[in-house]
Amino acid sequence: MDVAKISSSPELRQKPIGFGAFKVESIVPGESVVFVKNDDYWRGAPKLDKVILKVINPTTIVQELKSGGVDLVDSFPVDQFPDNAKMSNVEFLGAIDRAYTYIGFKLGKWDAEKKVVATDPKAKMADVNLRKAMWAAVDNDTVGKKFYNGLRWNATTLIPPSHPEFHDATNPGVAYDQEAAKKILDDAGYKLNGEFRTNPDGSELKINFISMTGGDIAEPLAQYYVQSWKAIGLNVTLEMVEFNTFYDRIGQNGEDDPTVDVYQGAWGVGIDVDPTGLYGKDAIYNFPRYASAENDRLLAEGVSEAAFDVDKRKEIYKEWQQLMVNEIPVFPTLYRAVVVPVNNRVLNYAIGDGTGLYYNDIAVSADKAEVAQ
Repeated sequence: MDVAKISSSPELRQKPIGFGAFKVESIVPGESVVFVKNDDYWRGAPKLDKVILKVINPTTIVQELKSGGVDLVDSFPVDQFPDNAKMSNVEFLGAIDRAYTYIGFKLGKWDAEKKVVATDPKAKMADVNLRKAMWAAVDNDTVGKKFYNGLRWNATTLIPPSHPEFHDATNPGVAYDQEAAKKILDDAGYKLNGEFRTNPDGSELKINFISMTGGDIAEPLAQYYVQSWKAIGLNVTLEMVEFNTFYDRIGQNGEDDPTVDVYQGAWGVGIDVDPTGLYGKDAIYNFPRYASAENDRLLAEGVSEAAFDVDKRKEIYKEWQQLMVNEIPVFPTLYRAVVVPVNNRVLNYAIGDGTGLYYNDIAVSADKAEVAQ
């Protein structure tokens, strides 16, 4: 089969081969997938005969949980947690998510011919002083408490604490300090001309910021960042963009929208700590289009033979985290907790890495899901 045809093929969309604990029985695109047990699964036959995966609108998740329409939700909206934390028919499981939210700066373009990033030293956001000031201007501790009820919190480096061996907890990142942010801009020559600052050469500085639409807090959160940057004299305009359009505009297809200067994104990171797929010079997902010799060196060392020594690998990624704090192609804003509500009838289910429980272990103690009282 041609590679280009695989993703839309009936072999994948209708009857994919199953070799895990469960096999696909049927698919209703955009709605549900029905799985049945794989008796030949190598860890042992599953305890459940069938699993139904449903696509549910976030606005109806709580209703589905309370009525027993679903047993668990793999991605529960954290803004709905405080009002439902004591739901009687579920237990909430929690873990540190392998993810972080961040503010990215467009520093160049994707070179489609060479398949590498092409950093532009004349880009609007090329001055690291401007980027550092924008980091110092935002109070992410308060954002985590006010917008996410403490289930997200201030991020400091680009390796999240979901990787405790490699996350450098001693690195403070750039602390919130609006007066320090103003001084950084003053010292770098960004002078106030009325309400807003100009570039060091006296020309107008207008920064275009895009962020994704989503839940109720998506736009208020983005507006908070705009207000924080306005407080230090930066003229930032906000555009809210739908998810797929957003990633097209910041370059997931290799075409960078030249009108985008700054964006708010999020990354889920792999179990392996290696960040090359997001920040390597030949990674199309390197959306800031940042590259440097030092970055190349550290990313290569992180997967070198020497890095089989875990202590050596820790040193390498500690150095890389500091490089990103110094260079600021992006800055992390929030680390996050993941919360998963699980119906009381479900047995042998856990979240996080290294739990020792697998899908074939999952069982139920009753024929029907428990309903909230």
